[in-house]
Amino acid sequence: MAFAATTLLTLANGAARAACAPNSIDVSMTNGARWELCWVADPKKGLVLNQITLTPTSGGPRTLILEQASLAQVLVAYDNGMSNQYHVSDAGLPLTPLSTTDCPGGTLLADGSGNPLLCRMKVPRGYAWRGTGQIQGESLIIFGVSAAGGDTYIQQWIFDDAGTIHPMLGVSGQLDPSRDSTADTGWPISAPVRYATNRFHTAYWRLDFSLGGPTNDLFQQLNYTADNTGYVINQTITDITSEGKFTISPEAKRFWVVKDKVISNASNGQKISFQIVPEHTSVHRGSDAFTGFDIYVTQNKACEQFASYNPTGGGCGADLTQFITPAEALSDPVIWVGTTWHQVPRAEDESDVQTHWQGVILAPRDLTATSPFNN
Repeated sequence: MAFAATTLLTLANGAARAACAPNSIDVSMTNGARWELCWVADPKKGLVLNQITLTPTSGGPRTLILEQASLAQVLVAYDNGMSNQYHVSDAGLPLTPLSTTDCPGGTLLADGSGNPLLCRMKVPRGYAWRGTGQIQGESLIIFGVSAAGGDTYIQQWIFDDAGTIHPMLGVSGQLDPSRDSTADTGWPISAPVRYATNRFHTAYWRLDFSLGGPTNDLFQQLNYTADNTGYVINQTITDITSEGKFTISPEAKRFWVVKDKVISNASNGQKISFQIVPEHTSVHRGSDAFTGFDIYVTQNKACEQFASYNPTGGGCGADLTQFITPAEALSDPVIWVGTTWHQVPRAEDESDVQTHWQGVILAPRDLTATSPFNN
């Protein structure tokens, strides 16, 4: 296969990776792809990943994808109007120790104090390709677990052998009877009738892309709309060159791309990029202003860490809406991606809530000139 003409990571990045040991992960897949990254257990965000680096296949260029990535907020908003919860910025989502039963067939990873906080697994993912023949793919899965009251949150990252990254949030735990409701805003789950309150789980991730390095990244929005015949779907690509905020649009089949303006695919000259597709089962436009938009892009600033209730020391904004300065040009963009699940409890969730997943798909676009399975 043909590879993108990327440069190797700088010595500084390599030195930083060495410095993160033992909190480093380096896994090679059967097709030759290799994922390297560092991890930190943060008392607020839980799992923070740094210097996520991909080597697409054997002999391919080693390319920095994300400088840092983590949750930036988990907002729980109740349909009956009870007080919202902001798990990341309030008490935080610190990782809890895992046991071997949490990680069947995997490897427990400990922090510098010896606490087993992560599980690492390499697992089959089914068809990577099926035509006249077939290729079975693999995924690297990394996850940690956090508790917030009766809720359990599973912070999971999936890295597959084709280069896709899939940050996910699993919601489980127990329903809180102190927050029960009525037939207007809840669901009857047990006898005598108990109405468990419906609620939103809105998660935002902070993604600091650095394709091949921290400079030259371009953020783009792609829309697909029908002409007046309804048969032709036209593509519109818009460069976003300053800070802004955006919403999902199923009608426009909208997604976003982070593209390097310099590094090209060696074969066809396309600039390498990653596309961003939030996975939504519902949309929450709540009382918090920041929930009015699903995607934010901001210039990278160290003090902007939480989607809401961000510390305001040093003149930093309190939430995503205050991070936005429309006239501020983007040279090192950070992408904030929100997804929402509206939980309507079922009898099957009493008393143990079955795990539900929400997340974001980050897929390589033109990183390689042909399929990463073309050897």
